[in-house]
Amino acid sequence: MASNEGISKYGYYLYRYLKNRVDLSLLQLRGFRRPPNSNHSVYHLLNQNLTFLFKKDRFILTVQDLIPLLYPSKILEKYWRRYLYSGITQAELIIVPSENTRQDLLKFYNPNPEKVIKIHLGYNPQIFYPRPKKSCRRLLGLPLDKTIILNVGTETPRKNILTLLKAIQDRKDTVFIRIGKQKIKDSFASYISGDLSESLLSLFYNSADLYVSPSLYEGFGLTPLEALACNVPTIVGNNSSLREIYSGWAILCDVSNPDSLRTTIDNTLEWQESLFDWGKINKFVKQYTWERTAQLTYDKVYSVIPGCN
Repeated sequence: MASNEGISKYGYYLYRYLKNRVDLSLLQLRGFRRPPNSNHSVYHLLNQNLTFLFKKDRFILTVQDLIPLLYPSKILEKYWRRYLYSGITQAELIIVPSENTRQDLLKFYNPNPEKVIKIHLGYNPQIFYPRPKKSCRRLLGLPLDKTIILNVGTETPRKNILTLLKAIQDRKDTVFIRIGKQKIKDSFASYISGDLSESLLSLFYNSADLYVSPSLYEGFGLTPLEALACNVPTIVGNNSSLREIYSGWAILCDVSNPDSLRTTIDNTLEWQESLFDWGKINKFVKQYTWERTAQLTYDKVYSVIPGCN
């Protein structure tokens, strides 16, 4: 089963849906170690790390985002990342998941725009779908009479978890569940650490009254898609690809301001029945399945690049 990390899910589902159509041992699923005695004439690198090692090879590249250049975790990170990414422009085709990432790529590396192909990420509709909330809470041992707010992901500064905590810390009768490794010391949140299966993750989504993604920047944003697929009211930051993809489907908010986020959370919980048209949202999310991601990858990339088949 796929890891909860976006790149791992991406590679897993590409392999799952295309393994009978192309020789996908060319996918660099386990990092960027060149397979021994490989006869491949072209590789598909699932992200841009260490592309400098493939400058003498033919390769297709997926760039999920350029966040380390925009939000470096350390002072010098954006400089050594530039070196690691130095092979980007030598890719024969570059796949990006959003127009936002495409524009970042053109700004930082100026590749030939015709080489940059936008193919969205996705979700698995066999796993992420609406289920009875109380049944899911019973299975997970969660309280039936509390408001549950959910967040899934890391706690890097870009994910903006501190602002979310400030926005909800005074809420009564509320349980805040954070799925991901805990770095921030906080007694309000209930943490679920470890790499949960997608099936278990779906139960948590379906147990929630509200999903909040307060991230300041995303290359696509998988977790809001999974939450909406489970018919969970969802709030995202009014920024980056989140605005591009989820405008009209999730509630957009200035997530840099805890007061703004607090008001949006209160209003969304109170008025969710009138804010979310689940019939239309279900049609929207079905455009973003992993199967369709794989099909578009085959049609737009593998079928046109000699050496992929």
